[in-house]
Amino acid sequence: MVVDKDRRKQPARPSSGRRGLTSPSPPPRRPFILLVPMMPRIARPRGQGRLTFIAVTALVVAFALLVLSSMRARNQRELVVWTAFKDSEIPVLRRAADAFEAAEGVPVRLIRVPFQELQPKVQVSVPVGQGPDLVTGPHDWIGNFAQANMVAPVELDSNALAPYLPVSLQAMRYRDKLYGLPVSVSTLGLVINKRLVPQAPASMTELLAQAHALTHDGAYGFLFDDTDFFFAYPFFGGYGAYIFAPGASGPDPFRLGLDTPDAIRAATFLADLHRSGLVPVGTKKESASSLFREGRCAMTITGPWALQDYREKKIDYQFMPIPVLDNGKWPQPLVSVDGVMLTRSSRDPALATRLMLALTGCNAEVELNLSAGRIPARADAQADPRVAANPDVPAIGASVEKGIPMPAIPAISQVWGPMGDALTLITSGQAPPEAQLKSTVTQIVDNIRKSME
Repeated sequence: MVVDKDRRKQPARPSSGRRGLTSPSPPPRRPFILLVPMMPRIARPRGQGRLTFIAVTALVVAFALLVLSSMRARNQRELVVWTAFKDSEIPVLRRAADAFEAAEGVPVRLIRVPFQELQPKVQVSVPVGQGPDLVTGPHDWIGNFAQANMVAPVELDSNALAPYLPVSLQAMRYRDKLYGLPVSVSTLGLVINKRLVPQAPASMTELLAQAHALTHDGAYGFLFDDTDFFFAYPFFGGYGAYIFAPGASGPDPFRLGLDTPDAIRAATFLADLHRSGLVPVGTKKESASSLFREGRCAMTITGPWALQDYREKKIDYQFMPIPVLDNGKWPQPLVSVDGVMLTRSSRDPALATRLMLALTGCNAEVELNLSAGRIPARADAQADPRVAANPDVPAIGASVEKGIPMPAIPAISQVWGPMGDALTLITSGQAPPEAQLKSTVTQIVDNIRKSME
């Protein structure tokens, strides 16, 4: 585990882990078997090889310490949570854990793991019974985790689930089973510069008319990266297309809806943005956001992650759902959810589930919004006056309600690249939408089959 610089010289906390983030405790004195991959015996390296050797050794030692901390907790009836939450968010989790400890009489250890290391460490530790009780992470990990039997279904009644946004609960399901509870939600929306667009567009037709009037002399009315399928998908969904068709036990990875007449209509709409001169070929999300910050772009499509930067630039902006299309339907953005998952390592799933409820409770989600800007996944937390006072929250919530969860099945990883390539060809006029989409769907299905062999 990588430890922040200001924590390196601090001694390890006692096993209860109270008042903050703990460091892994020393191993128990009784003999144990540590099931981690053994490093091969190698000659003492020199030069650059020595640096590589040191780095690899440090990673192995960090992982061993992480496992030892979880093992000690398992021996002492202590619940362990692995999280990649930020420094500003850890105290919120700690307060929720403290309230749980007071009510249940069971200590909770919070262990922070860098985000890029969290998923692989779960994949190594849980199968050998040395992982945490709970782990935080994005909902699109659930498909891989469930297929590998690393997470366990959560058993809760409808009353316990009622406060959570339906789309956020849907995201935490895989094959009709709930594997965790949501903490926060995020999705795309339209952001307008209110100085340039005093009246927010009520429809896509109105948006395009305003954008054309504002596009001149190095200024742009409407820019976004429509070759990134994540940013383009709201229009596919709004016109009635879909990524995976529903199957008997969840999305069917072999039945794609990205070459249907609805999908062709969406791709044609995107190509028309370029043919009309509104969106220059080659526009990327970075350039669109940069021009918006400079006041040279009046409207763009982006997510909550960009809003802090706009505030710092003193831009008078408004976030809103992408306006309704000419078919009378709302664009349908993909929704990302961060949640808390129950792992197969937990010796007491019922107790761990009660801790999960505490970590995703109304007070916790309100505090996570106030301290770190997370958009609550609970309706009651979004309605809290302290949260609703920020106009971005209800606006993002409205966009989330019009979206669908990003598919959590492993096959989704085969979609992004080919669809991005297809949209690049279509929007630049190098390929007709129908032929290109049909060819791309065939490629995606072939790739999915190969990945499952």
